[in-house]
Amino acid sequence: MQSRKAQAALEYLSTYGFALVIIAVVAGVLIFMGIIKLPTASTCTGLGKFAYSDHTVDSNGNFVIYLLNGTGERITNVSAEAAEGLAGSCAPSSSAVNAADDFNIYCITGLSQGQTYSGNIKINYKTRRGAAHVEKAACTGTALFVPITIPNIPPQTALLYPNNGGDFWSNGPKMIIKFTVLDLDDSNPKADIYYSAQQGAKKTPIVQNLDLLSLAQSPQPDRNCSGGGDFSTAQTCYYDWNSYSIQTTGRYYLDLKVSDEASGAEDSSDNNFMLYKYIAKSAFAYGGGTDYVTGNMEALARSKERNILYFVYASGEFNDTSSEVYFIQSDDNGSTWSAPANISKNPIGAQMGSAYPTIAVDSNGFINVAWLHIYPPTFGWYTTFYSQCRQNCTSPSNWSAPIKFVFQSFRHDLAADSNTLYLVLDANPGVIYTTCSNDCNDLSNWSSQLSISTTSDNPQIAVNNNGTKHLTFWDGNILYKTCTTGCNNLNNWSADVNLSEGSNCYYGRFHQYMAQDNAGKIYVAFDCSWQGILYRSCASNCSNISNWSPLANITAVEGWMPSMSVDSDNNVYFFWHKWDSGDDLFYRHYNASTLSFDNIINLTNNNLGAAVARANQDAKAETGLNKLDVVWGVGPDASGDYNLVFFTRLLRGG
Repeated sequence: MQSRKAQAALEYLSTYGFALVIIAVVAGVLIFMGIIKLPTASTCTGLGKFAYSDHTVDSNGNFVIYLLNGTGERITNVSAEAAEGLAGSCAPSSSAVNAADDFNIYCITGLSQGQTYSGNIKINYKTRRGAAHVEKAACTGTALFVPITIPNIPPQTALLYPNNGGDFWSNGPKMIIKFTVLDLDDSNPKADIYYSAQQGAKKTPIVQNLDLLSLAQSPQPDRNCSGGGDFSTAQTCYYDWNSYSIQTTGRYYLDLKVSDEASGAEDSSDNNFMLYKYIAKSAFAYGGGTDYVTGNMEALARSKERNILYFVYASGEFNDTSSEVYFIQSDDNGSTWSAPANISKNPIGAQMGSAYPTIAVDSNGFINVAWLHIYPPTFGWYTTFYSQCRQNCTSPSNWSAPIKFVFQSFRHDLAADSNTLYLVLDANPGVIYTTCSNDCNDLSNWSSQLSISTTSDNPQIAVNNNGTKHLTFWDGNILYKTCTTGCNNLNNWSADVNLSEGSNCYYGRFHQYMAQDNAGKIYVAFDCSWQGILYRSCASNCSNISNWSPLANITAVEGWMPSMSVDSDNNVYFFWHKWDSGDDLFYRHYNASTLSFDNIINLTNNNLGAAVARANQDAKAETGLNKLDVVWGVGPDASGDYNLVFFTRLLRGG
């Protein structure tokens, strides 16, 4: 009996055991072939600074991972993306998370109900110092049957262009602003775009409450978004900015904010960009050393009351028959400028043009301008002309009829003190000195023309408050003379002082520029060809070379056409054009308190491509009202013209 029961049990186990083995084998094959999927334990690993709490994916592909900020500090610019097995769009519950706070990452993936997954969630963020970091969570699991509700979460945005600097024309074609938008809950995102002098300042609005859904559904040529209105995946939007509203040339950032009913996300230009607003046009050409509008002479000045800016320029080169000298002024510190007033009026006729203007404002507030006129078209004779305006100078009719000085004069300079106007001009060769104290529109009121030198040219004059006249000129070296009284008599002028003595300039010494501070200290800079910009200074008794500072470099690399300006604290600003490095305009600040130079600054930092910005030899710095004002030439533009641009910056208080 016992034997039969044992045999029956054995037969039972054998029969059903084999059946179970067959079932197990079949199940294994089905699992191996992917026909049957076993549930996968839901977990995420690999995180470093973030603490993982939980995650899940539902039957609609909605994914959420629950995290804690363990970096020990506030993080910003939080964004996320699904990758390497988890494709889809992601967004954080907040783009900024405080230390030790919880936050979530939501994604819309392509997973379906019951599907297993294994992939990465990549989380980008920045620390308070601006350093960019990435955390990566390797997540596995099975999509659940219970749907997850994705709450209202803020959109994400990224400014694509302009983002890495560049040069743009305020007066030219519209600037194309390009950015991406991801709004995971696909609500109705709106955009605000600003420009600011500081990154993230959101100071001046370009456009506000821009309806991106409308731009996607009804795109316009100058503003549109891709995707037809579906922002649950990242879309690209464009907005054409008419930047004419920019008042002055300067460096700016773009700031972008995209918001929905949840909150907003922001982004800014990574680098600032130069936005040029030109105040006038000039058709001067590049080449032969004659490619400058003002030729590092005084062309920018302020009124006697210091509240109005004046600027004179030529519309072309002297060998251009259509070139004239024009005057413009700004009553609002360079934001807007008057229409050009023709003051040269082609005084001899149409044989040749007018060029190289220089300006001086006298103690009466009268505006005085001298310039070069050349005729006939064989470069035969050069002549210096002069005109004065006493009021309402934006009207050409209020400028006096031009008066003519000597033939064969090429360069010239004006200066004024409390009661006298001074003019120096070269006599090709030679330097002529003349003065006027009353009704300078009449040539007979000018003193006899005194020959200061018979072998030199390119003169420049400065006069300080005690009546001392300072004169620099060129004869292969940079020379200096001074005189205090009786200066219409050559005997009262000092002997020549060679300021370039000791310089080792490979191709020569050129283009000196002189300025003085409020204490009467004189600075003279010149370009030492291909070797840099050199300068000297002198506080008193400057007729003796021993009272001048030793020659020193402003820059030790190639520079061209220096100019300078001195502010009310006697700090000096040196400017020069550099042919290599993109034809840029550089400046350097000399601190009068510490007797030291700051670092060299590239003011233009060109990146215009085919329309190369050239800061040329037109730069003129002028300080007033604690503002540093500079004008230079940029071009050529699409029409071949060069644009004269105005740049200003506060010296203190902002």
